[in-house]
Amino acid sequence: MNCAAPVWFAVQEEVDRAASRNIPRSGLDSFDNAFLLKHFHFTRPAIQFIVDCVRDSLARVTRRSRALSVEDLVLAALSFYANGSLQRHMANLVGISQSSVSRAVATVSKVLAEKVPMFVTFPSTTEDKDVMAQEFFKLCGITNILGIVGCMHMRIKAPLEDEYAFLNSKNYHSINCQMICDSHGNLLHLENHWPGGTPGSLIWEKSTIRQQFLTGEHGEFWLIGDSCYPLSKNLLTPVHFPVSPAEKWYNEAHSQAVDVIRQTFSALKARFRCLDNLGGNQKYTPARASDIISACCVLHNIAQKFSVSLPEITFLQENVFDNTEETFRQHDEEMVIMREKVIKALFSNSKHGIKKIRQYPQKVKKKNKIVKTDFI
Repeated sequence: MNCAAPVWFAVQEEVDRAASRNIPRSGLDSFDNAFLLKHFHFTRPAIQFIVDCVRDSLARVTRRSRALSVEDLVLAALSFYANGSLQRHMANLVGISQSSVSRAVATVSKVLAEKVPMFVTFPSTTEDKDVMAQEFFKLCGITNILGIVGCMHMRIKAPLEDEYAFLNSKNYHSINCQMICDSHGNLLHLENHWPGGTPGSLIWEKSTIRQQFLTGEHGEFWLIGDSCYPLSKNLLTPVHFPVSPAEKWYNEAHSQAVDVIRQTFSALKARFRCLDNLGGNQKYTPARASDIISACCVLHNIAQKFSVSLPEITFLQENVFDNTEETFRQHDEEMVIMREKVIKALFSNSKHGIKKIRQYPQKVKKKNKIVKTDFI
């Protein structure tokens, strides 16, 4: 199973210790495996993992309320995430009153949101970055890629404050979420506090991950972004008007990579139907909506780890990828020349199409430094 970072090993040890306490799971044991997957969009092992991860934090809440168990809270929240609401018959099966649903969702979402730094992590070691770059090279033939960046709008009801700021280019109120994923769709980075009217290029400019790249924390690695982003030293964008065969092959390779985050966004909205409309029956504040989004991102990576299949979709989803912004016009000639060098080095040989998986450029050690043997 693919995971976002080595932190999973520490998490698994923590969960194993919690499981050794032999805490009964009466609520979870009330449902068979097929029911759990159909109505909660998670398998039994994945749900047990989630319960154990949040148990200590939620136990303090349940002790105060003396009404709901940790399993009750988690199942209620998972049902809401999966379906966009907790219907009366499901509330009865889970063992929670309709009046307690909103509190359960808010409580679980806040606890899961606090775990984003544990579960949504960007590669930090040289070894992790090299492995990730090799996986991307196998996917699209571009070297030194660490992730794909993109934005997705999450619909909300018009907030009482700064309503106009949350009105996006599609004419509905939303939170614009910037995410980065790896070649397998694991989420590596999340920024989900931006009003829907904020352009993706501005979110990128202000993001913490960009600041890390600017300070050299990630060396000479790159991210891949769509045409709404500015071409820069650490962000590769497509060629607007490809002319040569090499430029066309590069654009095709670039599109293959961007398709991964498109599929990741679609997977998020397929597994978590609540993300279709966080306004719904409950008028969540932007802050509360952000907690729910963060919770779903944590759960997405858990689903990836446990290889949980996506639910069958019988409806057509809207285009979740935020590519409606005007194409960002490149003015930095130095960066354009840099991209042309990349294209020339990787795609100028007509014998090498992007569908052929080539050997990743070897690295040699020189004076305790890693030196790439290609032009980069």
